[in-house]
Amino acid sequence: MTNFPFGDDFMPQFLNDIFAMISTAGDAHMQIAEQLANSVVKKEAPIATVDPKLRISLEPLAAIVKMHFDAFLEDKNLSQLQEEVGSVEFVSPQTWLDKSLKELNPIFSEIADSFLLKDETATKIDQTDLAQTANPEDQIKNILSNVFQMTAPASLGMQIGSILGHFALSAFGSYDLLIPRETDTVLIIADNIQKFSDDWSVEINDAAIWACTRQLAAHFILSKKSIKSTLTTLISRHALGLRVGTEKLSEQIKTIDFSDFSSFENLLNNPDSVFEIEPSLIHEQTTEDLTTIISVINGFIQNVGESIDEKTVGKSTLINEAVLRYKTQYSNLSGLIETLFGYYYDDTKIEQGYQFVKNLLLAEDRDWIEILTRSDEFLPDSLELEDPENWKLRVATLL
Repeated sequence: MTNFPFGDDFMPQFLNDIFAMISTAGDAHMQIAEQLANSVVKKEAPIATVDPKLRISLEPLAAIVKMHFDAFLEDKNLSQLQEEVGSVEFVSPQTWLDKSLKELNPIFSEIADSFLLKDETATKIDQTDLAQTANPEDQIKNILSNVFQMTAPASLGMQIGSILGHFALSAFGSYDLLIPRETDTVLIIADNIQKFSDDWSVEINDAAIWACTRQLAAHFILSKKSIKSTLTTLISRHALGLRVGTEKLSEQIKTIDFSDFSSFENLLNNPDSVFEIEPSLIHEQTTEDLTTIISVINGFIQNVGESIDEKTVGKSTLINEAVLRYKTQYSNLSGLIETLFGYYYDDTKIEQGYQFVKNLLLAEDRDWIEILTRSDEFLPDSLELEDPENWKLRVATLL
């Protein structure tokens, strides 16, 4: 007697047909990411455009920040790199999402190519194992394990969509997620600036200036070819270590209540449970290199922010504290970001990055920040991050 209503081989064959169709769509992960991200944003922010009055009130503040940023670059002898300072556009969460999906598609494709490269053989459900399992519930569990392995592109899309959707509702702008973009425009999410201002009793003008300063600084440093190419390479290399967490999934599948569909739905909607990192020496080095470069980028943003805050925002310390609390509302995304990009934020390294960049900015013997951005050879390693003078000695031999 068959255990499935349409025969023992119906479900495996049906799923094979479905996932064969998925596998033929090269950008299936981005289609799924777009659908999920849009569903998240439209549920919480159904108005697709920014309030014109809010946009018009904030635009002059971006010009003020741009003026101070230009002055900062001139003071630090970085004016020759000024062409990479972007314009600012105040947008709604939906507009930010739409543009981000296009701008970040290249890096997401790099991640997908790296991750899926090693999963090309996972294309068929093992019907032999299913046939040998007499218990219908065990058959379903075996199917689910195979399904997760085969639907890696869909799971990857769900993870990307979850990150972008929730960032659209909470982030201040393009570079709250520190990923290089192929654009000259810095997007500031006006609705989120307004919400932050209201929730934390911060003057909206101060909040907008604070956010614009850091977004412009992030755009400037991430636009440098050496920074951009190195970061992109490291993210792709990190993705090579991603794998479907079959052991974790097997344990979680055992807990599914098959009389309650929501328990299965929750498992599907938890991308963090689908992936894990395959330990290796190469991956350890990649994580260390990523942590180092992210710390340098953060260090530059922090130093620029402090410098311009002194001239524009009187209560920057209060804003900094309020921002830390505000961002806890999407701190649950940190696990997804770590898994997908390898961005492990280490407080000690972040402080070292801040002090490293501060040292370079204060030095008067050479334009060290400009030198830092010339080549990937000039980027510090983990030990040099702790000792900028040692970095200077090494780089000086290469000049």
